[in-house]
Amino acid sequence: MSEIQIIKTEGVIREAQLNCDWNVLSEMLSKNLIYIHSNAYVDNYETYLEKIKNKILQYQQIEISTQALQLHNEMAIKTSLVRGAVLVLGNEKRLNNYTTTIWVKEDGKWRPSLFQSTAID
Repeated sequence: MSEIQIIKTEGVIREAQLNCDWNVLSEMLSKNLIYIHSNAYVDNYETYLEKIKNKILQYQQIEISTQALQLHNEMAIKTSLVRGAVLVLGNEKRLNNYTTTIWVKEDGKWRPSLFQSTAID
């Protein structure tokens, strides 16, 4: 059941990213979020949401292919292939990344707490 909840939540987050809906993201992400971009730049909860709100990051397309999902009580580790496109300050960047997401159960809801993306050449 938890696997289904995580996949559903990930879908809601993806739609919010595509729609620059920082209000939804603010409810879905852990307040302890660490977001490591493929260029090694690190955002926290506040700075990531600020970039979405101010359209510094504008996701154009996101396709996620789950590679593995491990559950450990109130934490889950999910690895995925992510392809798509994002505008960063108006410049398009193609996404072809391998990602690791650490999910934690907070207030009865699964939330991403750490996201780390590595570009695939």
